Amino acid sequence: MIRRALFGLGATLLMAQAPMPAIPPCQIAGAPNTRFEAELDAAVRALAGPDRKAFFKSLRAKQRELQQRIFEVERGLQQAQSLRNTLEREGSANLLQAQSLVDGQARMLADFREMDKVIARRRWEDDPLKLDADELKVDLYGGFQFSSLFSEQDQKGSFFSKSRPFVALDIRQTFRRPAQDTWWEVFSTLAFQSSSFETSETLNVITSSGHFHGEVGLWWMKTLTERVSWGVVGSAGVVGFSQPVNQSDLNATSRDEFRNRFKVGVTTRQEEGAFKGSFAEWSYLRDPLFRYQDRIYMRGRVVLTQFGSQGASGDFYMEGSVNKGAHGKDEAVMLVGFRLSTVAFFRSLGGGAKP
Repeated sequence: MIRRALFGLGATLLMAQAPMPAIPPCQIAGAPNTRFEAELDAAVRALAGPDRKAFFKSLRAKQRELQQRIFEVERGLQQAQSLRNTLEREGSANLLQAQSLVDGQARMLADFREMDKVIARRRWEDDPLKLDADELKVDLYGGFQFSSLFSEQDQKGSFFSKSRPFVALDIRQTFRRPAQDTWWEVFSTLAFQSSSFETSETLNVITSSGHFHGEVGLWWMKTLTERVSWGVVGSAGVVGFSQPVNQSDLNATSRDEFRNRFKVGVTTRQEEGAFKGSFAEWSYLRDPLFRYQDRIYMRGRVVLTQFGSQGASGDFYMEGSVNKGAHGKDEAVMLVGFRLSTVAFFRSLGGGAKP
């Protein structure tokens, strides 16, 4: 019996001293590891119970590194495609080499994306932690706003005769489950609008705030196709006015008065491609500015030009919306502006934490 007990104790010590299985590399000699899935499955099967938590912690770090590599390859593919298009226009003899470079980058991108899916599936099956948080997004918006309420004060002016500059800050945190097609985006927005009217040709900076808007909310999103998602959006916030409002069918407001604002609706959004970030929204809005506060709110945004890979650094956009009530005055709005990722901007200057 003593010999059996000693044998069991020795086996336990050997298991405790056995090294944790290594996570397979994503690249071998600069090329994607074609046996990554098989090697990862073998490593997971060889896991001992006490090592599981540490192994999947390392695997999550490996997945973040892989996603950063995917971002770099996407950027390289865009540059290669731009070079190929330039050589094609010029009729260059190097066109075949440029096309070969594009094909190689595209194959590498597809292989890395497949590895990311392999890790996500394995994590969903075995990882004790089944919730991820994307890198925090802090985006700065700016531009000009045109509104039918602005033009109504000048009976001879057109819709585009008057505008107000605006600036906004959007903070967004996205939560995902690995290998699942749903996610949540928690956001907070602060927006300020100039108190003075500006003509559409004027490019003055904002000197005062005539309209303040702050809200917090949630987007619940689900994959619809490979490129498009749909979801439900809800938010609650306040609006404030630093100058009085006194028009027909609008509630009279006092200076620096804050009123509650609520919104809930559905949305569709482009997740991939040249128009990534473009969306359409249909919502119920309770707007305290109007006498008839229960409103139908329809909004659409089209991304015109992206900065960086897939718009990671920002974009130019155009947005239109209609705010319609059952009775009284309605509002049509158009925004022309830009979005700048502050995280990407400071990282380009050499600051900020790496993902």
